Amino acid sequence: MAIFFPSDAKAKDAPGGPEQQVLDALKKQLDDSWKVIHNLYLAKHDKQLRGEADIVLIRHGVIILLEVKGGKIGRDKKRKWSQNGRELKCPITQATGNFETIKKYTREASGRFAMADWSCIFPQSVFQEKSIEWRPDQMFDVSTMRSGIGRALERLHDRIVGEQLPRLGPTARLDDKSTDKLIHILRPEVDGRLTNATLIDLAELEVENLEKEQIDSLEIITSNQRVLLTGGAGSGKTALGYLACIEKLKASRDARVAFVCCSEHLAKDLRTRAKKSSYADRFDVHSLSDLTRYFGNESSSGGGVSPLLDTVASPTRASLRAGF
Repeated sequence: MAIFFPSDAKAKDAPGGPEQQVLDALKKQLDDSWKVIHNLYLAKHDKQLRGEADIVLIRHGVIILLEVKGGKIGRDKKRKWSQNGRELKCPITQATGNFETIKKYTREASGRFAMADWSCIFPQSVFQEKSIEWRPDQMFDVSTMRSGIGRALERLHDRIVGEQLPRLGPTARLDDKSTDKLIHILRPEVDGRLTNATLIDLAELEVENLEKEQIDSLEIITSNQRVLLTGGAGSGKTALGYLACIEKLKASRDARVAFVCCSEHLAKDLRTRAKKSSYADRFDVHSLSDLTRYFGNESSSGGGVSPLLDTVASPTRASLRAGF
């Protein structure tokens, strides 16, 4: 049986959902030479604030990224993708973007090129369309699931080795110890919760590299006096708050912003980043403890409360409030 990381990997969708169907099939049909990483968060994505690879398979140094999409998947004559009749972001774009990020990172971290490829799986759909955009073994559907996704992945693995090993050389083929090292390279650095420092680094990306939803959120924040933006851990609230501050400072030389964090630890990271920016003299960062002391002093002295907050971010409470 394939070895999973984490060992109790479960899909986010309901039991019987598309990702769970694929995970269950992989457990039954792949042997222990296959290592499976589920829901790999990509904190160092090249083209967006973050990414997530549904499933990453590693076997003897070969990396196969799987992008899973449930429901009825199709493309119209204008090559627009749909899922159950609704517009769908191109799964190939998602797969290749995540694939290139993983490949680049492993190359930089390990010092070697890995044999790698990607594939999309539509476990609940019949998808028979052929295109020069992908190879036949890069599009798996319900028929592949029925005939055996394990055998299909074995063939894909063999094709990757046959094409890429002669070009990359024998060092591209890894033994079990080196394969485990490759997994170790991926999980601590790319997978898991995004650190505060990484979130701030991600916010340095140009706005045009953000996903549409993130661009929309940024536009809402910067164009409204008061905004409440909610999201789970790692959804980019801190990065969007930082970007909103930068956009405000870019727009006006007279602007001054304050970013207030729930924790002193996050405030310290943001403060360091703000001091390195081009707007250090107009970019203040505080923790809630700073704010408590500030208001306490104002209250005890009988003075009025100054309009301190241009921006307030509260990541640990899964919210971001902005008042420009």
